[in-house]
Amino acid sequence: MKCLVCGKNFQGNICPRCEFPVVNFPGPLEEGIKNIQPEIMKYREKLLRPCQVGVTAYRWKDENGKIVLDQEERLPLGNGAELLEKEVWLPQKFARIPDAAELQVRVYIDNGKSRRETQVRLPNLMGAELQELGMKVTEVDKDLKLVLLLRGRTQGPVSSDGIALLEED
Repeated sequence: MKCLVCGKNFQGNICPRCEFPVVNFPGPLEEGIKNIQPEIMKYREKLLRPCQVGVTAYRWKDENGKIVLDQEERLPLGNGAELLEKEVWLPQKFARIPDAAELQVRVYIDNGKSRRETQVRLPNLMGAELQELGMKVTEVDKDLKLVLLLRGRTQGPVSSDGIALLEED
């Protein structure tokens, strides 16, 4: 059974991750899911609210003619419920990295119990303009995926492949 709220595969009557019960419908599955969609969204928001997500930004400086790391900073984008099917953008703008077909951005996900970080790849924009980073959480085959977004003033947004927002237990 795949949970209607969090996408976890499990056996039994209650999802061990989010505690949503298995629901049986007398008619077609799609129609039944449509009828309980408000309840699914309530459970989903409750599950995702403690999950904080963001990116790590790096600042560089010139030190005796050599470029070295000056500062590493975590830039929060919000909690999973705030990002659910909505694009949220960082207020900062970033310099474009020329000659790179794709970018690697370090994303962190902190659910209160554990913290994980992963590198996310996304296409680089080609125009010479400042770029903005954003995120959203979307549902792909009942799984909740975090998608990184990149846009410029005149380009984008482009997006990364989705990464799992919730860890498999």
